[in-house]
Amino acid sequence: SLYEATREVAAGNFDLKLKPSSADEIGALTGSFEAMSRKIVGLIDEKMKQVHLEQEVQIASTIQQTLFPPPQFTDEFVRIESYYKSAAQCGGDWWSHFRVGDKVCVMIADATGHGMPSALITAAARSCFSVLNKLAQDNPNFSYSPVEMLSFANRVIHEAAHGKIMMTFFVATLDFSKGKLVYSSAGHNPPWLFKKGSQKWTMKSLTAVGQRLGETPDNTAYEEHELDLAEGDILFLYTDGLTEGKNLAGEMYGKKRVKKIMEEAVQQGPYESIQRVTREFMNHNGEKPLDDDVTLAVIEMYPNGRARAEDSIAQFSSGVDQVQTETASAIDQGNAANPFTLQAPSLSEGDRS
Repeated sequence: SLYEATREVAAGNFDLKLKPSSADEIGALTGSFEAMSRKIVGLIDEKMKQVHLEQEVQIASTIQQTLFPPPQFTDEFVRIESYYKSAAQCGGDWWSHFRVGDKVCVMIADATGHGMPSALITAAARSCFSVLNKLAQDNPNFSYSPVEMLSFANRVIHEAAHGKIMMTFFVATLDFSKGKLVYSSAGHNPPWLFKKGSQKWTMKSLTAVGQRLGETPDNTAYEEHELDLAEGDILFLYTDGLTEGKNLAGEMYGKKRVKKIMEEAVQQGPYESIQRVTREFMNHNGEKPLDDDVTLAVIEMYPNGRARAEDSIAQFSSGVDQVQTETASAIDQGNAANPFTLQAPSLSEGDRS
């Protein structure tokens, strides 16, 4: 009956099968009640699917956070401060760094759009450079050429996105044994290198021509440039979510604001630089959601002095030489102790004739 049906609904059971027992108002009410129950069941099912999807996206967002390095890092070669904030639960920005011996590779990327699809492309980029890092560790003849690394990454991104999502990318190799910075770009915003002069800091924009990753399957047409590195130099990496972020009035933050803040804060080091830029930018953005993901990294060269870095390079080189010597010795000893090692026969004078 309709009365019993209302009690079932009150108890939380909306899956009812009612048949009107008459053609009067009670019968019409019974039919409407059943239709309402079916609609409620549909809404509950839809809500459950939405909650499940939101949980999956939240898990994906948590996993994506692990793709980034810690926001602070310091060794004898670099001191790094970084910042990342996504416009959605999952973002399309990514940055990282790795060190092998006396070389540090830094990279920053921005996939088109943001959200889950772009986040998947950042995961592909991260995997690509994890492989390159492993190759560099295992192969002493590994090429740290940014052009070669971009060409490798381009194939990975194109295969992952099939040309539907592109990615701007900047990669630099900091070679501390030679005191050089070598870089290439795939359509990314030019990072800035700040150098301390006798009276003031100067800024150089690291421009380089190159097509975005993923547009074509095979592309090696990237420029490669080289600069000198000096103690105290600071490299500033960023994505366009910073410079193109708008306030409530629709005004972009712009490069001029960022440049002015960096010129004022750079002498105080990476930490203060990141704090100043992000604080001023968020004040500009206001209470509204971000227009795009924002990623920054400030890298100081030789934070503890060049002499200490050179000592580390000397120790590393000595360690490599020792490992090579011990490896060669172990191989020789193994051959001598192995009864199955093939050796040339000793010939007598008669044999020689």
